Amino acid sequence: MTPKSELQICLDSYESAVAAQDGGADSIELCAHLEDGGTTPSAGLIQSVCEKVEIPVHVLLRPRGGDFYYSPYELEIIVKDIEFCKKVSAQGVVIGMLTQEGEIDLGALERLTLLAKPLAVTFHRAFDVCLDPFKALQQLKDCRVDRLLTSGWTKSVSLGQENLKRFQEIAGDELFILAGSGVNKENIQPLMRDTGIKGMHIGGSCRTKKVEPFGEIEANRLELLKEFGCPDEGFLRSRTSADLVREFKKLMN
Repeated sequence: MTPKSELQICLDSYESAVAAQDGGADSIELCAHLEDGGTTPSAGLIQSVCEKVEIPVHVLLRPRGGDFYYSPYELEIIVKDIEFCKKVSAQGVVIGMLTQEGEIDLGALERLTLLAKPLAVTFHRAFDVCLDPFKALQQLKDCRVDRLLTSGWTKSVSLGQENLKRFQEIAGDELFILAGSGVNKENIQPLMRDTGIKGMHIGGSCRTKKVEPFGEIEANRLELLKEFGCPDEGFLRSRTSADLVREFKKLMN
């Protein structure tokens, strides 16, 4: 059944997954390396999150950063990751693959979508760099992909709002669209109202950064730690905030 609305939180840790659930998120997109646009999280993290949280966990399956043209070997890695996600009872997988010409790789998509069932299949923002989004949208429907994450074929949802509205009109009830990239407290309500899109995908806007002081041993190795990007005053950690999730959920309702 298509949900009335869905707040999905993009995150990269067990702690953040628990916070998202506590804040009232409807689902999670579980990733690693958010600074690189997201890649496949570890098997241990996937299993731990699926065991702990009760809301749906959708796992990003992207074997590396960079482009979305995958070799046969990389596609086989995704196959193995899908099989693992089914084993640990994830709710869905998030995939996306293109040809070198910028078209959806239909052969790979059809194979992986069929393999993933009954898990929900989301096509991620590889969609936003394809050559023809309207052709791609129809192909996703034909392949029976369940969900699409998109910023509107541009850099952010604010710039892509007109396209998002058109995508939603075409998708209808056959493809659930999640708008993502740049969703914030100021634009979430106008975005939902003006596009008709019911799914909101949020990452950075629900995260807080906190500096955790060094212990005595770490302080003695400060010069070396700086090579790993640590600030002078301590370790910088970014994590999902249950309070911020709660605020977004209230705005959606």
